Formats: sequence, C-alpha cells, structure tokens
Amino acid sequence: MDFEVARIALLLAGTAYLAWQDNRTSFMDERVLYAMIAAGMLLDIATLNANFIIASVGVAAVVVAAGWYFYKQGAIGGGDVLLVAAMHALLPQRPEITAQAYAMLMPHASYFKTFALEQVTHALPFAASAVVAASLLALVGAAAMYALALRTKKLKPDVKSLLLTCAATAAVMWFAWNARLPLPAVAMLLVAMASAVFLTAFRKQIYEEVIVKRITLKQIEDEDVLAVDLMPQNVVEKHGLQKLLDKGGLEKLANAMHSEKLKAVPVAKVLPRLGPYLLAGIVASLLIGDLVAFLMLVG
Repeated sequence: MDFEVARIALLLAGTAYLAWQDNRTSFMDERVLYAMIAAGMLLDIATLNANFIIASVGVAAVVVAAGWYFYKQGAIGGGDVLLVAAMHALLPQRPEITAQAYAMLMPHASYFKTFALEQVTHALPFAASAVVAASLLALVGAAAMYALALRTKKLKPDVKSLLLTCAATAAVMWFAWNARLPLPAVAMLLVAMASAVFLTAFRKQIYEEVIVKRITLKQIEDEDVLAVDLMPQNVVEKHGLQKLLDKGGLEKLANAMHSEKLKAVPVAKVLPRLGPYLLAGIVASLLIGDLVAFLMLVG
C-alpha cells in the first residue's frame, strides 16, 4: 500500500490524541477527525488507482451512513463514528508492517498457523479487525467499571437474565472445550462471556443507579443522551423529545422543561469512553493482525 508509514503515523498520532481527549472530557475534536479523514482520502487519491480510490471512499461513506443512524439513536458517539471512518480512509488495506511485526513477536510459530492467520487477516478490512478488538476490550472494561461502581450498593440482579446468560455461557464454553480451541481463545471467550453475564444480569440496576444522573438544563452537554424511558411518556410524546441532545434535541428539551416546570431530567452520563479502546484495537491489529484469529489459530 502506498504511503504506508505516513498512513500509520497519522492514524496512531491522531487516535492517541483523540483517545486522551475522550478519556479526559468525553469529547473528540471534530477538526482532528475531519483532518484525518481528509488526509486519508488525499493519500488514496494520490495512488492514482481508481479501483483503490472507489473502494476506500465508498466503504468510508457506508461507515459514516450506518454510524450516523446509530448516532441519531444515541447508541454511539459521533466522534466514534468519524474515527472509524478515518481509520478506514487511512488504512483501507492491511499494512505490510503487520506481517513483519507478527514475525518478530512470534518467531517460533508454525508455518501452517502463520499462513492461516495471514489468510484470515488479509480477508478482513483493517478497520473491522480493530473495531472487533476494541469491542471485546470495551466489553470487559465496561463490566469492570460498572462492577466497581456497584461494589458499595445492594445488588439487584435480574434472576431470569442471569440464569439465561449463565446457561448460554456454559453452552459456549462446553463447545469451546470440546472443539479443542487453544487456551488463549478459551480464556478470551470465558472473560467476554463473564462480562456479558454481569452486564446483562445487572443491566437495569447499572442503567438506573450508575449510568443515569438527574441533572439541570445548564449541566447538560452537547450530544448527551436523554433517558426518555425514565421520563413521563406523556411529556416525551407531547414535546417530541428525543434521545440525542444535539442542537434540535436541546431546544425541544428546554421548551419541555420550561413548559412542564421540570428542574432536572435523567441523562445517561456515566458511559464507557470508546476512544482508548479504539486506540488499543488499532495497536493490536497492527501488531498481530486480527485479534480473534490470532487467539484461535496461534495459541
């Protein structure tokens, strides 16, 4: 891939800054995000390869379009969507440095496993591998974060959800063991499933007692997420309130609070910051290719 070193340097530098900013403030500088996307597209155009340009720009556009929908639903931050688009624009193909890094990290891996990992890795877009790795890390990180937040509270698990997820975990682990998956893959599954069990069983308590805070209009920040399900539904329907508190959403909420004389409203404030996890996913994908394939094939 042309300009590979420049692409990797821009992606790592930009994402490192955005991850730091996201962790500190929960925001990502849109100017940096747009600059990364523009740099990626300019480097793509500089290749003068029409098929390469179309594939890169086309997939980035699809990422933005799909992400925009989930962003408007309040399910993901706008900065996260743009960062994934920038990731693909800068590295639309798997960089050659990945194979070199893997060879240095795993000098004694068998030829068969190395070949299989390379085939799987190169079949997947770099951004897809990075997002999957980031999602796995975020799942475990979120479980740890909320477990710490609940440590002083009386636990209120949803017993039905707890039993169902424990049964699903037992089934998955039984399959993994009988399929003779490598120990690293089994460990990954166990940690991921345990995190999912905790988050599912305590979803309602985490949401109501940790994530959501009742705050005043002045305390609300741009792109906060309104917990409309915890508000009177007649008020939500009457004023057309929406989850995402962008400029339009804030105006509707301000009118509703003034009209209904509401001093505070429930807003989802304590949410995982995805920036650091996306940075970790990028680093993992640069070093070992696809994290899941690596654990399944090399361990």
